[in-house]
Amino acid sequence: MDARIIKTKARLTAALSTLAGRKPIDKITVCELCALADVNRTTFYKYYTTPRDIVQESLNLLMKDLLTRITNDRIANSDVDPYPTVLHGCKLFLSDEALTRDLINDISPLLEVMENFFCSVSTLTPKQVRMLMYVSGGCASYLRFWLMNEPERTPEEISEEITRYVKLMITK
Repeated sequence: MDARIIKTKARLTAALSTLAGRKPIDKITVCELCALADVNRTTFYKYYTTPRDIVQESLNLLMKDLLTRITNDRIANSDVDPYPTVLHGCKLFLSDEALTRDLINDISPLLEVMENFFCSVSTLTPKQVRMLMYVSGGCASYLRFWLMNEPERTPEEISEEITRYVKLMITK
């Protein structure tokens, strides 16, 4: 991807994160987003339809990164520790208010990204895909519960617990 596109998208993402700290994403207009990012509206519409598309793109990139790590580490192999990947994801959710708020409100985009990713990995059997989707659904729900009800717990605590549950599931 062209360096200018990357910079433009990064400015839009940063501006959205700033604005999302002040009000819900659905209330953010393209005009105010572009003004803060110093990006022309025509340029915005070249890549996105609504500000929510930026969140979805961020979520897609996050999940692709996390799930690629999992696949590359062959998490189904019991000697591979998923903890670092889970911790990375927990810290990313905590660092991005817009992503956190979206996950709390609706986990279906997260699950859709996971499902699309797992279905696209040609080396996985249908049984492995089903198991990973089941585990992912539990992890997404667990993350949502944590962010809503136990924000005082650290990412390290949550990651240890999720890792324990994941290992129990994939070693059966």
